[in-house]
Amino acid sequence: MLIWQFRRTRRVKCDETHPACKRCTTSGRICDGYEPPPANAEPRFIAVVPSPVRREESRSLRYFYEKTVSQMTTFFRDEFWTRHVMQVADSEKCIRHSLVALSSYHESFSSPKPASRNQFALRHYNMSIGGILKSLRTADNAHIHLMSCILFICIEALQGHISTVVHLVKAGYRILQEQNKNQPAKNDGAKQGGKPRSDASAFFGFADRFLRRIIAQIYMLIRDLDPDITAIVTSILQPSEQSRSFDFASLADAHEGLSDIRLQFERCDMRGLVGKVSAWSTAFEEFKSLNSAALTSRANKRAVALLELQSRYCAVDIAISCAGDQADQLLWDRYIGAFTDMLGYAEKAMDLHDQASCSPQFHMHSGTVPVLYGIIAKCRDPTIRRRAIGLMTSRPLQEGVWNNNLVLGVARRIMATEEGSLGPWPASCKDIPAESRVRSIAVAAGAGDNQYMVGYQLGRGWRWEESDYIADCV
Repeated sequence: MLIWQFRRTRRVKCDETHPACKRCTTSGRICDGYEPPPANAEPRFIAVVPSPVRREESRSLRYFYEKTVSQMTTFFRDEFWTRHVMQVADSEKCIRHSLVALSSYHESFSSPKPASRNQFALRHYNMSIGGILKSLRTADNAHIHLMSCILFICIEALQGHISTVVHLVKAGYRILQEQNKNQPAKNDGAKQGGKPRSDASAFFGFADRFLRRIIAQIYMLIRDLDPDITAIVTSILQPSEQSRSFDFASLADAHEGLSDIRLQFERCDMRGLVGKVSAWSTAFEEFKSLNSAALTSRANKRAVALLELQSRYCAVDIAISCAGDQADQLLWDRYIGAFTDMLGYAEKAMDLHDQASCSPQFHMHSGTVPVLYGIIAKCRDPTIRRRAIGLMTSRPLQEGVWNNNLVLGVARRIMATEEGSLGPWPASCKDIPAESRVRSIAVAAGAGDNQYMVGYQLGRGWRWEESDYIADCV
């Protein structure tokens, strides 16, 4: 039997004098001081009544995490939205204010709220702007400045302030170029030397993809009206001018490759485009075959359908451009079957069977809106046109700088211009003669705020109308 032996000593009550008890020391004992609290001790909190302002901030951040992030990753998941930006917001006030503002504006977009909600959002937006303006940009904090710029772009796009988005994109691209000069290695978030890249380096890779995406959207709207945007587009396309092969590691990679092809087409640069489209399609089919088991989630199904939709429309656009006279609007009538297939993919990409997906949608990718607009404008089949309009009006959509209500008014006006003399319902696309078809559209500023002149080029010349339904897009 094991016995613990000890010698009994007289107990002296500690008088809690620091650093050693006086009663111990005066009685000849050695006071060992006071043990630190155990590591697993329950923390002691001071009760603080939260202020209404802090409660509102917490609520907005929760909405961002639960709602905004979900919509930002509608098609393609990225750790910037799911993890990185929230981590940075814990330590950077300007980022936290930006998230609160973006979340509040997003909530107002999703379900209209009283004016006080936008005032709250504007207050935090201004605090974020003020905070970043007070911070001198250095190599160490460049990622914070660029992250702020990206969040500002999202806020302005959500409000339809496209001219401000253009200025912010140019500012963000300058920051990115300076960073690339300081760190020549490509910021693609990949591993180097067997070691994972840092979060900051991974962020610059995300920023590069994000800005390229928004620049492509802007260029599709304004073309060569802004020389700075045109110069950026030229620099983006230079590395991919030659024919290239594609090898996709993710759906986002496939989307990026297709976006570059589309951007080259918008520049009217047809060099090697047919070969690139063919190479992209082959690589995409291989990717789907190799990853079929991983592409079964609802989000991945939406992304696959979106890529099928965009690639098919792009292929038709390029085929018509290569067919000869691009002014011959009758060429589009050959692709009625292709347009029908595209609408099927559009329905899958919009996921209209999901109740949550039927609510207003906001994300920064180029989604279904520009393709649906193109179908309404170029396909003269009355059934297909009205089916595309039905999809466009199914819910509010803000896809980067593309807003469905912004382009829907123009698309409907094109349809009315072409079908106006044919009665309420043309029988087929053959009923619309070539001289009545709209070839192109131009937008110019009008006399007042949010007033625009919209020009429609027909076979017999241009026709201009005043309009107030086009947002601030130039």
